[in-house]
Amino acid sequence: MLTTLAPQNLGNRDAGIFVAATTNFDGAGKWKDDYSAFFAGKKVTILPDNDEPGEKHALRVAASIYPHAIGVKIVRLPGLQEKGDVSDYLKSHTDSDLLAEIQKAPRWHPPIEDCGLLVPIMSFLKDVPEEIDWLVTGVIQRGANGVFCADAKGAKSFASLDMALSLAIGVPWLGFDVPKPTRVALISREDTPGLTAWRTQHLLLGKRGDTNQLQTNLYINTGRQSKELMLDNEEEVIELMSVMKQWQIEFAIFDVFNVMHAADENDNTEMRTILRQLSRVQAEVGCCIGVAHHYNKAGSTSMTQRLRGSSAIAGWAEWLIGLTLVDEVQKIRRMEFELKAAQPPDAIGFKIHERGIDKVLTLEREELATLSAIPASSAAARYMKR
Repeated sequence: MLTTLAPQNLGNRDAGIFVAATTNFDGAGKWKDDYSAFFAGKKVTILPDNDEPGEKHALRVAASIYPHAIGVKIVRLPGLQEKGDVSDYLKSHTDSDLLAEIQKAPRWHPPIEDCGLLVPIMSFLKDVPEEIDWLVTGVIQRGANGVFCADAKGAKSFASLDMALSLAIGVPWLGFDVPKPTRVALISREDTPGLTAWRTQHLLLGKRGDTNQLQTNLYINTGRQSKELMLDNEEEVIELMSVMKQWQIEFAIFDVFNVMHAADENDNTEMRTILRQLSRVQAEVGCCIGVAHHYNKAGSTSMTQRLRGSSAIAGWAEWLIGLTLVDEVQKIRRMEFELKAAQPPDAIGFKIHERGIDKVLTLEREELATLSAIPASSAAARYMKR
């Protein structure tokens, strides 16, 4: 049973509760919209039974009456046993107790339906995560696109391949935590398939963790798998998206960007067309994307300014990982970061180590003795505010 009270003139406590009240003919689930007109101009309180049918019925009645009444409340009485109703409540509570529950209950309003194009701010904020969902903790946010950028000999292919392996296995990368194994696609187009295979095999020798996960978590495309893979070729992009969906790819690395399109890198309009293709891949597959790209020759303290080509490339990126060879003798490289999701980590030094007769390759952090002589990027704060 569901009781609907339309308060009119409340009497005193000794005389009881003087209100107009009704129950729903045939019980829960049998409400008809024709009934609602009788509540025009009334303040309506709905007292549902304490069970799922009662709750659903209360919401149904409230939505039906709402356009007619001055105000609607749904009062869920405390302490009711399963399937209990207002009559059970009044066996152990006074009329004043009931009125107090009615008075303190908030008014009911129908939920606002999102129209898609514009949504109410509170609806938008319902999906705000409590913490950032990191792909690589402090470096790459899950779902965000970015760029590995480097000078010549900066080791961007090494670094991105090593990251792909760490992500697929679920082990830290250069000291940065990888919260969980990730399905990765590596589109390797700068180096020969043989060189990519050699690097992969020898970097894998230096990885700890369950490397058996690579069979299901890391997928690769080189010149062996397809003669070309161009972002401005519609058929090739559609085929790529289809395969990425099949393998449920979460992160895709495109190495290197400039050989995967025929557009003019310095033309903003042409670059936006190519970048829209990447964003389309991201949206349809549900992955994030990292592209390997080059710095230009002009020196600058800003990573965004040093990116070769159109400013549209930097504008598309939500994170940047910059690589520079800072010690020619020791082969120590500097890695710095910019990201929009949080304060970027400090720059680090790293070196590619080769050990033993098996030529085990590892990327390991190194002290940057020359750090003070190399100006750190001052663009990170500006980048985050854009």
